[in-house]
Amino acid sequence: MSQLERRVEQTSTNAETTESKLREELFLLQNTLLSEQTNGQNLSRQKTQLEGDIVGLQKQVATLKDELELQKKLTRSAEELIANLQQEVQELKSNLNREQNLVASLKAELESEMKARSEENTSNNLTIRHTEEKMSREIGSRDNTIEELNKSHADYVAKTNEEKEQATETIEKLELGLEALATKKAKLVNNNKTLKDELTTAQGRIKVFEEERDNLIKTALAAQEDQRKLRIIMERFEAKPEGFVKLIHGDISFQHMLKDATKSGQVQKQGGANQNKWQKRHLLLNGNFLLYYSNPADKEPKGVVRLDNDTVVTSKCDLTKLKIDFAFTVVKRDKSGRAFFFACQNDAECTDWVRVILIAQGWPEDEVNAYLGAVFDTVPLELDGTTKPSRTPSVGGGPAPARPASKEVKDPARNSLRLGKK
Repeated sequence: MSQLERRVEQTSTNAETTESKLREELFLLQNTLLSEQTNGQNLSRQKTQLEGDIVGLQKQVATLKDELELQKKLTRSAEELIANLQQEVQELKSNLNREQNLVASLKAELESEMKARSEENTSNNLTIRHTEEKMSREIGSRDNTIEELNKSHADYVAKTNEEKEQATETIEKLELGLEALATKKAKLVNNNKTLKDELTTAQGRIKVFEEERDNLIKTALAAQEDQRKLRIIMERFEAKPEGFVKLIHGDISFQHMLKDATKSGQVQKQGGANQNKWQKRHLLLNGNFLLYYSNPADKEPKGVVRLDNDTVVTSKCDLTKLKIDFAFTVVKRDKSGRAFFFACQNDAECTDWVRVILIAQGWPEDEVNAYLGAVFDTVPLELDGTTKPSRTPSVGGGPAPARPASKEVKDPARNSLRLGKK
């Protein structure tokens, strides 16, 4: 009986342990499923392992069913044993009845002999009492044994029924677990297919991105090569920008360049080392080239200023000593530090020239407006033919806005600037 109980307890414990392991494996499988979005092969291996676990669990269920059948057989054997014990008890009771009848007959015989043998009768009475006490004790012991057997049988039947119920519930839980695992297996198969489709799509996108990257690299390399060639061309025409303009436009006459000009107008230009020499010039801005002509019929300009990172504009020069009211200057930021002075008819014209030149140099329009709204220190024209700016123009009391993509060259605003020769 104890071995059967231990086997049932061990079977129940094994079932609970198996269920706990299955739950842990399901939890681990859910965590693994999240990481499987980047690696489909691990999912396939876990799928195979899960199928193996399901097969093992089915085998355990079959084994548990076999053990339950064996337990039922043992229960039937125990019931047969109890039936045999009850039969033996009935036989013992029959024997007891026969002995009691025998005792009664003995009592009768003894009573008949009591008169003749009083002493012997007394001895026999004592013997009978002892015998009756002994028989009573034996009968009581046998009754107790029968009661204990009946109680043990009842306890065994109750415990067996309870274990049957527990085993049935365990089997039902295991069957539900198998159904849940089958459902999860189907979901895993669908998720695996979805992941494979997403992986294929991602690989296609990566391929497209790689092709676009290669195209961008080729475009960047081509642009770098074009910049290098353009830099070589610009360096070739550094000393004579007129040739560079002619290379670009072909016809550099005033009338032709005027067609695409951003701004044009008549100004006075200071020429040569003589600071009092001012000549009428027709000034126009085409792209990032500032060209000035003697008259509108000229086929070529008198001079060209390329407005790029090698130039800087300082607005509104103070040329009152020369009786010039409205003027601006374009200063080259190369080693020559050459300055071009232009006088306008009014302040609005002067300011507009500064604005369009700054925009042609690549300044953002909002920075140009802030720059033009700044408070400027005047740039006095010295009698020795040089200009000496007192300080850099400022916006709202702060430094002037930085020009885009400027080169690391000396600021001509810190040095004496030579007047233009033309």
